[in-house]
Amino acid sequence: MAGKHDLQNEEEACQQISKISKIIPHEDYNRSKKTNDVVLVKLETPLRFTDCVRPITIVTEPVEPPGMCTVTGWGSTTEYGPRMARLQEVNVTILSHGTCSRLYGPRVTETMLCAGDVEGGVDACQGDSGGPLSCYSGDRYKLAGIVSWGVGCGRAGKPGVYTNLQHYARWVESTIKAEASPGPDESSDRMAGRSGLAAVPPWGLSADCARVRRVEGEARVEPVSEASAHSWPWQVSLQAEGRHCCSGSLVRRRWVLASSHCHCRAGGKVDSVLLGAHRLWLSTSQAFGIQAVNTSHANQTGAPPSSDLMLIRIQGAVEFGLTITPVCLPDQGSKLDESWSCVTTGWEMGTFSAFISPNVLHQARLQLLNASACESRWGEEFSDEVHLCADAAGSVGCMGNAGGPCCAAAAVCVLPLWPDDPERQPVRRQQPRGFHPGVGLPLLDKADNWGELRATPC
Repeated sequence: MAGKHDLQNEEEACQQISKISKIIPHEDYNRSKKTNDVVLVKLETPLRFTDCVRPITIVTEPVEPPGMCTVTGWGSTTEYGPRMARLQEVNVTILSHGTCSRLYGPRVTETMLCAGDVEGGVDACQGDSGGPLSCYSGDRYKLAGIVSWGVGCGRAGKPGVYTNLQHYARWVESTIKAEASPGPDESSDRMAGRSGLAAVPPWGLSADCARVRRVEGEARVEPVSEASAHSWPWQVSLQAEGRHCCSGSLVRRRWVLASSHCHCRAGGKVDSVLLGAHRLWLSTSQAFGIQAVNTSHANQTGAPPSSDLMLIRIQGAVEFGLTITPVCLPDQGSKLDESWSCVTTGWEMGTFSAFISPNVLHQARLQLLNASACESRWGEEFSDEVHLCADAAGSVGCMGNAGGPCCAAAAVCVLPLWPDDPERQPVRRQQPRGFHPGVGLPLLDKADNWGELRATPC
């Protein structure tokens, strides 16, 4: 159960309930010594990220004493006292390992940490076991520990002992990654037939299209929300020297579609492709080198260009699974106009975007604009044969989604192009051209190796 505050209120607006699919304890857990006291619980159905339900990042660096952290839970507030119906919190001080060892002796290992007060009075208690020890770092809370063991509650000289999660971050990541991989009954070949389908619904996606609005005198794009993890499994992060620089879409096992102006380079270790990512700082995603880069038209000038497409060939084949799935493209008969609303996704929020971390995948619904509205803004440079327009909220300057997808009915429709003034002009967008009927990949006559591809049907 997540999103709870009052356990006695069975109908809280924020609560979500999911059955447990699997419990994965640490393989070296010792019940008597309480070493490696950590377990992962896999849910049967995913939770929806809302204002009341959010994930937390695990710390990767030591929490230095005497840092102040917060422990939360529904446990007793006095030793052997009754459990609480409403969520409680208390601030505790991180103690040095030396202090902890002096108080408890050799029972405390390097994979544990102590928090509380040597004089007593603040502590976790019965019923708080397994709960979080959250420490504020930079601009957010991070998970530093798990309530593990202690002697009594709030006793002098007996602080609470927590599993030190800094030592288990890689175990958590590798275990989640292994669980997300396709099993024997859901092989990579079977997943290949799931093009354009995500196992996780796009929870939190607003039914309203994003607009540029004035909020307290400043331009803001609303509504924009954090995407549910892996709800857009074809989303690609193009990286330069280990940093996100552009987005793309996985359209086949070894091919990514993006914008030419992303300027990816093949060979070497500078540029790479990141798949299965949600939070860019986590290493649960898969990184691939770039074998080849093919652009639709070389040395093209003009703004907007008549073609700004790029196909990236990945080094090595991608294993499809719940976190990585290709997307379809619309066939030649698809008619996209102002009656459509699409969804754009990506990282690197722009200047006018909502307050969401640029390293967390975000989503927003966009309204397409009719050709006459685009022509009135862009003049002769706009061609409805090769371009589409969407609301200015989706421009690179607003959303920051350079090269990223704009999806409708599980197909990539358009790719964001060219940042401009979001209050003056709609963003230019381009529709891939040259489709064969009934299939989902573009075949352009003058681009090397584009004809090598075979389309993936939706």
